[in-house]
Amino acid sequence: MRMGDISKFLHEVLGDVEDQVQLAIHKEVADKVGHISAITIQAQMRAKGIHRAKATGTHLKRSRKEQAAANKYGSMLDTYYKVWSQPDMNRDIVFAGNTLAAYKARFRNDGWKNHHYWEQKGPNSGSGNDYEGKHFIEDARKILSMEIPRFVQRSASQALSRHRTYKKNIKVG
Repeated sequence: MRMGDISKFLHEVLGDVEDQVQLAIHKEVADKVGHISAITIQAQMRAKGIHRAKATGTHLKRSRKEQAAANKYGSMLDTYYKVWSQPDMNRDIVFAGNTLAAYKARFRNDGWKNHHYWEQKGPNSGSGNDYEGKHFIEDARKILSMEIPRFVQRSASQALSRHRTYKKNIKVG
């Protein structure tokens, strides 16, 4: 065997190992990171006193139509996660948090000042329903920044220690 043949062979083998490592991390670790992130955000919301309408009992005060819609589509305070693989950049991105429609959750996080006399001069100016933000997203981000690196390292080592063949499942639609 010539030197060029050996280097070509090693390159093929190492390229296959790199692909398997990346696929194992995508299959095992990215999904768990998203799940843990969504759970942490939900736990911080509960710790700050933000609960779903079904948990507080106010869901039953809604009309039947609104109750049916809430049962079908879920709460605006639900958390979701998604693992997005971007082949152009050769990376996986994990998204976790409230849905884009969850404006109530964002208001509870950031706070608001809501009044119909906004920015008007007069005796009622400056009054209103000020609500201080709960900042549960920032707290969840702090917790995750401490916990995720150790979790990723542990999960990746567990995934790579198993001798399993990973195959890509491509879904259409």
